[in-house]
Order: sequence, then structure tokens, then C-alpha cells
Amino acid sequence: MIISSTSKPPYVLATQIRHNGNDTSTISLIDTIAATTGSLFFNASLTLSYIKAEDWSPLNGTLPSRDVLKKAGDAYLDMWTDAKAADTIPWGTDCERVEGSRLTKPCGASLPHGGSAKSNGDRRYIIDETVGSVDVLCAFNSLGDMPDSHEIRLVDGKVKYVHTITV
Repeated sequence: MIISSTSKPPYVLATQIRHNGNDTSTISLIDTIAATTGSLFFNASLTLSYIKAEDWSPLNGTLPSRDVLKKAGDAYLDMWTDAKAADTIPWGTDCERVEGSRLTKPCGASLPHGGSAKSNGDRRYIIDETVGSVDVLCAFNSLGDMPDSHEIRLVDGKVKYVHTITV
């Protein structure tokens, strides 16, 4: 996440940089969702204050697998169409969700439990086991066709942070 609270206009970016295979010297795609004034729950200064308070140090001990992280991201995005998806997510008791600039503690509070006929599609994943995170850029179709990013961090097998950007 890239945040500029002092530029005119301010912005929050969710960016995925892709490479060809294991060749990290060549960039094949840059995919970005840019939120700014008028975007859902937007306030760059407030978002920045929340994110700066978080600990994103590399994890110690056993790292979550790519499969576990992908499943957490998918389950989160499936909550709008699957009434049982929220129950499959390993919520941490100290989990925090930053949605635009709204902070929710614990992040498992006030979640959707199905109801939408349209699933959140066109999912593109970046998974980083060293910090226990998955970022999913997608089309947030369940509430309207909106570009969206959901980043989820697991610590000790539980969801610690959720960041969402929807435009």
C-alpha cells in the first residue's frame, strides 16, 4: 500500500508488480487501484495513521503456506455470496480492519454473511509468506462492479490485519 496524505489530491494505492517467472529483474505487469477524494470511506491521513501503527515485520517461526494465505483471501471475498465463509476464516482476537479509512476492531465484527448473487471475481493474487500476507486485486461485483484490493495478514495462523481499498 502506498499512501500520500499531503499531495493534491491525496491518494492511497494498492499495487501489484508482476515478473516473468522467477526473473525478478524484469517487470511484466504493474496493476494498481488508486483511491482518492470521493472514493469509498476515503481519508488518506487517517488511513496512514492506522497503517503506521501496525507491525509488518517478517514472521518468526513457521510461516503460513501459500495455499493457507490464498484460502484466507478467497474466504474473505466469498463472504458476500457464501453465508458460511466468515466462519472458515481464522480471526485473531486482536485483528484490525482498515476499510478505506474506517478502522474496525475486532475485524471479524459486522461481516457479511452471503446475500449477493454476484461473486467478487477477476482475482489477482500476490502472496508473501515471509510477512504472512495475501493481496487480492479483484472486481468487487457483489456490491457493484468496483475495482477493489483486499490485503490480509496472518500472524500465528490468525488474521491480524485486513486492508481494503474500493473505488
